Amino acid sequence: ALLKCIWWRILLHIMLTFLLVCVFLGQSELVGLLSEYFTIESPSSKETHNVYLYGIGLSLLACSTVLLSILFYVGEKIGGIIRILLTSTIYQKIIRLSQVSLINLTIGRVVNIASNDVHRFDEALLYYTFFVATPFHC
Repeated sequence: ALLKCIWWRILLHIMLTFLLVCVFLGQSELVGLLSEYFTIESPSSKETHNVYLYGIGLSLLACSTVLLSILFYVGEKIGGIIRILLTSTIYQKIIRLSQVSLINLTIGRVVNIASNDVHRFDEALLYYTFFVATPFHC
């Protein structure tokens, strides 16, 4: 039921995450190419021209990193939607419980589950990007 509601948002988040990983990899490669230029003792005009292109590419990738910061907003929004759905599920489950099982269930326990445990989905989707990008970036 959860995936039926937000599958396209999760798919968008995954696609943006992989795009951001590609941008990170491109930035690290261009920085490596730029640093190789400064080890050459007498660079030719062709190598100098290539370095300018590397610098332009690095600048464009830095701008795209800023534009892809929407990924954190999308992750936060998906986490909030999951939080609402899970809190609603907990509420529906409590309504269906019998009177005998409600005696053992305290209000504090329900509030703890609904606030602390469900809040972890917000934080998990917020930092999911770094979790995916780290193996490729190393």
